[in-house]
Amino acid sequence: MFLVSLAFVTEAAIIVALIWKYVRTRDIGFIWLLVAVCIWPAISQLLDHVGGAMTVRVLHHQYVGFYPFTAIERGQLPLGATLSFMQLLVKFTGAILMLVAILHFHKRPKTVELP
Repeated sequence: MFLVSLAFVTEAAIIVALIWKYVRTRDIGFIWLLVAVCIWPAISQLLDHVGGAMTVRVLHHQYVGFYPFTAIERGQLPLGATLSFMQLLVKFTGAILMLVAILHFHKRPKTVELP
């Protein structure tokens, strides 16, 4: 329970720091970084949870009702390859979001902040 609390506090501190830095600088790169570092991992964890639940339903021959799980039910797609592809797609999306954040920081004009 301690590690969960520590992870939550750390995540909240990162969110506050990125928002505070955005408010001070108005650099959109901080918002993209917030999405890539905080928001997308939470969304991907939720997608992973839902995907796991759907996979269990497919394995128990229960009706899922949406693609790609319907294709797995009919034997048109292999389960392992589909799950691997979905996991790689989630990782790729996170990497693209991080790249967008980095590119926004790279494009910003070089200025010196005064204290």
